Amino acid sequence: LSELARQAPYHVPAAIWSAMRRSLAVDDGSMQTQGPTSEDLRWAAEMMESGYSAATGDRSFGRFIGFYVGLSPPEQRIKRDLDRRFQELVTKHQNGEFGIVIDRSKSLESQYRQIQDYWQLANLHHLRGNSFYLGTANSPAAESEYRKMYEAADRLNAPYLAVRALRSLAMIYEDQRRIEPSLSTAEQARRLSQRFKLDPFVLSATITLGNQ
Repeated sequence: LSELARQAPYHVPAAIWSAMRRSLAVDDGSMQTQGPTSEDLRWAAEMMESGYSAATGDRSFGRFIGFYVGLSPPEQRIKRDLDRRFQELVTKHQNGEFGIVIDRSKSLESQYRQIQDYWQLANLHHLRGNSFYLGTANSPAAESEYRKMYEAADRLNAPYLAVRALRSLAMIYEDQRRIEPSLSTAEQARRLSQRFKLDPFVLSATITLGNQ
């Protein structure tokens, strides 16, 4: 796990996220498995976070794991339900049902705020932004959602989420032919990606800069 974090750090955030989400499901008994226990999964997340933070300097996933560990039993139940509904929307998005995603996702926002889950709130805004962009070609609405995603990422001091938000904003500005904002946002994403060794995001930001 530590070697993975050193050799391919850009794969690690999703793996940490998955491990912590699965650990919460195992605690609930909703995942019937003879595989890892919730303690095993949290240990794996902690090992990956240790290697990732050492390789990149990004300490935000330590706070992310701490958020999960600090949830009270009632908050755990709320989060499991919210995440289940969120994953259903992800599936709807993958199936091209963008209108349903837009309609049903709004109610999740206040509930994620209630338990102060700004990590998943950032993902929710990203999902909504993509749905506005792909489903209705409503670039102003998509831009608003990506800005909210960036605000959540900035609040968490979470570079991985911030880069994803900046990359999406640069794409919207490029689509709107707003050259200067696209250039400055893509450059900001490129510098942040380089600093924290998020190589695929360096590539996508550089392509945007080249296009502009």
